Amino acid sequence: MIIVAGAPFTGTSLVAGTLKLLGVYMGEADNERHECDTFMHMQSGYIQACIREGGFKSPIAHLWIEKAHHYFKAPKYILCRRGECEIQDFWLKFLKDKNHIQVPFDTPQKERIQLLVDFLQLTPTQEQLDAALEFYNKERGYHAIH
Repeated sequence: MIIVAGAPFTGTSLVAGTLKLLGVYMGEADNERHECDTFMHMQSGYIQACIREGGFKSPIAHLWIEKAHHYFKAPKYILCRRGECEIQDFWLKFLKDKNHIQVPFDTPQKERIQLLVDFLQLTPTQEQLDAALEFYNKERGYHAIH
């Protein structure tokens, strides 16, 4: 189970999109934020699918994660960071004794990919690595995945 966490505008969409291109099931989101509306409303069937098959990104997870954490089998948290804020402080305290990595927003995409691959022990194909690398660059940002 992979949970992409962080305050708004910290790179959660960037990380979720990168994971999707690396072959991780990140839900049925078909939008540039890589957020699935059904998960945002905590629909149990969808949550069960994510728990079995991959992960999710939710910018409001800090509102319910303490109550739901025990349902997740061996969760791995990816905390996206950019500056300081209350939501980030919450995540830092919550993740203190949990399996997680922190990914600063300004991390170059190639390094971000390597952090994710190593932490999650992924074995992406060269095609997936190339697509993930092309997904983001500092000048244009990230692009939609279709």
